[in-house]
Amino acid sequence: MKDEEMCEEIIEGDYMEDDTEEDFTIEGKTNHEEAYFDMVISHIQDIVFDSKFKEMQQKFFDSHCGEFEDTEENKLAYTEIFREYKESIERFIEEKLEEVVKGFKMGEFLKLLEKRVGQVDDHLADTLLSFTDFMIFKQLILEHKPLGKKPDGKLAVAGTKARLHTEEQSDGEEMPDLVLDIKPCRTKE
Repeated sequence: MKDEEMCEEIIEGDYMEDDTEEDFTIEGKTNHEEAYFDMVISHIQDIVFDSKFKEMQQKFFDSHCGEFEDTEENKLAYTEIFREYKESIERFIEEKLEEVVKGFKMGEFLKLLEKRVGQVDDHLADTLLSFTDFMIFKQLILEHKPLGKKPDGKLAVAGTKARLHTEEQSDGEEMPDLVLDIKPCRTKE
């Protein structure tokens, strides 16, 4: 079913997602613009919560996570990487919408969105806003950074001395606590 036909059926009250026999009614005034808006928002929700979207994010994080360090100070290079991230997200969403909504124009939809911003589901709105928040992006990319690997791809071990248990040994043979002292090894150059 084409999106235009679906919009018309939504307005007329005939369109239903599932095959149940419940009546479908829309309270208040409904017009083509409102039905179109609801349809596009529904598609955006499908897109951003789809596994293909997550794969696109993971690939981006894989290729850029080595650049980031977990410090309060942000490097100038982070700005360019974040700009690329936002552009790739916008491009992905726009391309998917163009595939499923005939004649979709992002500029026109953004104007419509400005008028109806309060009608967007809070979870979806928060998700979309998170794509434009640098601190959330930095946290995600740092969480994606592989544990135990340095940016150069070599294995790194991190740890501190720890007392494994403090109770007195009541049965069995008395053994000292295990204390590891791990130091970096030198590589041949």
